[in-house]
Amino acid sequence: MNENQMQSFAAAVEQGSMSKAARSQFLTVPSLVHRINTLEAELGYRVLVRGQHGVTPTPEGERLYRAVKQALSILAEAKVAQPAPKAASQTVSIGVWWRIPPYFMKAVNRLNLAERGVYLDFVSMTFNEAPEGFDRRVIDLCVTEPSRDLDERNLRYIPLSTVEYHCVFAPSSKLAALDRITADDLRDFTVYAGADYRNMPGLAASPEVQRLFAMDNVVKESIFTEKLIQDCAQGGAVAFFPRHCGAESIEYADELAQLAHRPMAWPPASTGVYLAADAAPHVVALVEELAALIA
Repeated sequence: MNENQMQSFAAAVEQGSMSKAARSQFLTVPSLVHRINTLEAELGYRVLVRGQHGVTPTPEGERLYRAVKQALSILAEAKVAQPAPKAASQTVSIGVWWRIPPYFMKAVNRLNLAERGVYLDFVSMTFNEAPEGFDRRVIDLCVTEPSRDLDERNLRYIPLSTVEYHCVFAPSSKLAALDRITADDLRDFTVYAGADYRNMPGLAASPEVQRLFAMDNVVKESIFTEKLIQDCAQGGAVAFFPRHCGAESIEYADELAQLAHRPMAWPPASTGVYLAADAAPHVVALVEELAALIA
């Protein structure tokens, strides 16, 4: 449970409405609902009852609300008590959903940022919240695949690494006998693809990806990672995860250790950094240095 989830949950309880809570949090309704759904998936129980006239907390939700309000109060006091940063310091805010790719952090660790007075502030958000993060100046950059939503906001995209998408599945699956997996190989499985793939220009233009999303057995909305991995391990479902160029294993390898994987017959994509067209010089310099290191 992170601070964003706690704030959104508390707002939903206090406002009694997802739409009112979203407005108070400067979020879209889908973004706020995603935060609540993710929170419930992590906890393993419902915290809100949704109805035609709004939302109310479940008994478990009422207990959680009291704990969340106390936690948010403690966090607010801690932030006020923090010493002010030195005037010469420069902060770069990076949007993060789940975690930053390891190759990015390895490059960051090779730079003497503290010596130069540059500090990184990682902001937890969902993939769909990144456009709003730029609009509200909450983040300076984010590390992600190319995105139509972000391209439409006149942001600058700098590619950092090539990525190949792998299908993950139970080791006992018949897919283990294949060298590369196509859409036709997945007709007998529940395919957790997610809507994010259709937002990526390079993949969306691929006939193979279009054929996959036209299949009835493809789940096109976000799935909680825990359920996704569990269903794949049981053999009835598959999902996709990226593997960066030169990486020894696919991303999120620790979580997926129980599964096997093969590359998809999709065109290679890239991961990189989006930043505002008018980004501060120290933000641009950081990204260009990272690009040079990773290349």
